[in-house]
Amino acid sequence: MGVYLDHNATSPLRPAVRSALIEALDTLPGNPSSVHGPGRAARAALDNARERIARALGVAEGEILFTSGGTESNNLALRGLLSHATEAPQGPSLVTTATEHPSILRPAEHLAQSGHRVVIVPVDGHGLVNTADLLAAALPAEASADDAQAAEAQAADALPVDAQATGGQAPSAPARLISVCAAGGESAAVPDLPALGAALTALPPQDRPLFHTDATQALGRLPLALDEWGVDLASFSAHKFGGPRGVGILYRSPRAALKPQLLGGEQELGLRPGTENVASIVATAVAVELAIEEQESLARRATAHIALLLELLAQRIPAVRLTGPPAVFDQDGAHQTAHRAAHLPRRLPNTATLLIPGVEGRILATRLDLAGLEASAGSACASGSLEPSLALLAMGYSETDARAGLRLSTGWNTTEEDIHRAVDILWTTLAGRAARR
Repeated sequence: MGVYLDHNATSPLRPAVRSALIEALDTLPGNPSSVHGPGRAARAALDNARERIARALGVAEGEILFTSGGTESNNLALRGLLSHATEAPQGPSLVTTATEHPSILRPAEHLAQSGHRVVIVPVDGHGLVNTADLLAAALPAEASADDAQAAEAQAADALPVDAQATGGQAPSAPARLISVCAAGGESAAVPDLPALGAALTALPPQDRPLFHTDATQALGRLPLALDEWGVDLASFSAHKFGGPRGVGILYRSPRAALKPQLLGGEQELGLRPGTENVASIVATAVAVELAIEEQESLARRATAHIALLLELLAQRIPAVRLTGPPAVFDQDGAHQTAHRAAHLPRRLPNTATLLIPGVEGRILATRLDLAGLEASAGSACASGSLEPSLALLAMGYSETDARAGLRLSTGWNTTEEDIHRAVDILWTTLAGRAARR
């Protein structure tokens, strides 16, 4: 059996989640919109799952919507809020960062092409965005005119070509929406959401942009406090934390007035028409509870595994470089580098995107798969692409380096033996490649 180190792409179904899924498939055949007995049973199970997920996330039951995945949740958050605007805002419609998932950057580009002003703020070489830069791009009152113009000039350089026409000017009014991922699935960078949220919630309501975070890679790996941080919209995907594929969650606070992107029935408060995937949603509730209950222990294990991985690589393949924020460990393998205010690690505990000189990540990932190690060449949503990693390019890496990324990501069923085997396979594969040259 191979070594699976691609949990950021999909984390295998957890046993308790699988049991809940099978039971729900067997016992809940009805449509939750039907009034007969099987329909009412399905509705009760759906409502119970929604309540359990809301309780686990520390939010209200009516603030949880179900979608088909993280991509749909992100699109509903951005386009559901912005695409139906009837008046051109004085400030930017959207402020986001250069290393977001394509399900954020593609809608951002589409919004820009539709006439919305979109500002994409650059990140540093570690993939981290400066909170002050985000505020300068979104809030003219937070910085001097010169500082705001400088921040937006930098942001314009990072915009997609089709979006640059709507950026590059200092905002004259607050942005409508700020969207920042809770953790980069490729860079492993963790922005300071508590600081951003604190700055936003301190503003008068009329001057406060809405705050969205793509938390797809964060649930179960990092502590989350949506209400405390002032988050208005948050996206999740069940298969990233041991749940079934095809289920997404969108948290929506009362401040965020969305419009549906699909037209049909009145499911999910009229915001997401279509019969709900009841069995998978029931199983997702189990996955959410497990991910949050076990977050601290799973993060400790993941940190120890990544520390071991980097130690072994340094011994056997010293030319390997780690991207993202620096990984500094104590004797127990815990991250030492953290945001001071909230003690959040600056990088995902389970993720290492590596650069190996002279090796293209996509080709290496294919060879590793044949040798028994499953990994990704960057983000799974783009790993089949021939293009260089947009995240690594945004972090300042050359096009050659941006093609060389190999992402290893651990999960709930990773063992120490898996790490040793992974390094053995990687070393053997690289040695074999060198022998053939």
